Amino acid sequence: QATTVRERALGAAALRAMIGAWRRLQSGPPGCDGLIAVVYDPSASACQRALDIVRSRESSLPPAARPTVKLLEWPSPAADAVLAGADAKLREQNLGRAYEMSGKMVAVLPSGLVLPDCHLDVMQLIYEMESASMIQPPRPEMVARIEGHLAWLQALQKSGQPG
Repeated sequence: QATTVRERALGAAALRAMIGAWRRLQSGPPGCDGLIAVVYDPSASACQRALDIVRSRESSLPPAARPTVKLLEWPSPAADAVLAGADAKLREQNLGRAYEMSGKMVAVLPSGLVLPDCHLDVMQLIYEMESASMIQPPRPEMVARIEGHLAWLQALQKSGQPG
């Protein structure tokens, strides 16, 4: 069954979107190298209990999948940088008010998703850690191959020739 240039271009757009999403996931919060950034108040006992669970689960993940999180004590310049990047989402979840970090734990995923109040319910963070440990990045040769196909499809689309 023949496909049109438009159908191929739509497939190419989907592939480009997937590659773009993967690259965004690899960057993540500032200074976290694609890891889940966990900002916490070390003086809060609820944060310490949640950290014990996070550390325990991290240590039980497959060695090739570790680490999945970067733990950042608040206040610190690194924690402030992560929180500054997540400020808009934290305000949105906090009805427009600034999010008060004292006594709390927040996780920022590489995708930009923000999990506030992990000190109250750490299981969503644990789920995200487990999910991150199961994702394998595409091999560089596969990314190059896909990008080659995309370039060919873009050239075909620009030429206006039927596919």
